[in-house]
Amino acid sequence: MRLKEQIFTQFATSGLTELLKEFQEKYTPKKGMRFNKDSITYEIGAPRVTTESIEYEISSKIPNDELPTQKGKESYFKKVKDIVSKAHDKPASVEMENIV
Repeated sequence: MRLKEQIFTQFATSGLTELLKEFQEKYTPKKGMRFNKDSITYEIGAPRVTTESIEYEISSKIPNDELPTQKGKESYFKKVKDIVSKAHDKPASVEMENIV
């Protein structure tokens, strides 16, 4: 990685860290790069610099005790799938275990 990219990545990481701190103050903090809002745990991934942009992932997990049955999980997933399928930026993958 060139020096320019290293500095840019360092700057992006610093910005995401500050954003995470804000979210952890506003919502319930969790360990690592995580916070909890409305019983859903979100995690902000490390940034990656591409030739045209900075990419990072925000993932979420619903605790199993919130949706204890397989039928409940499938129903919830269907609702999520319906929402993301209508979004302007559609996910690259829409699988129950992995919406990217």
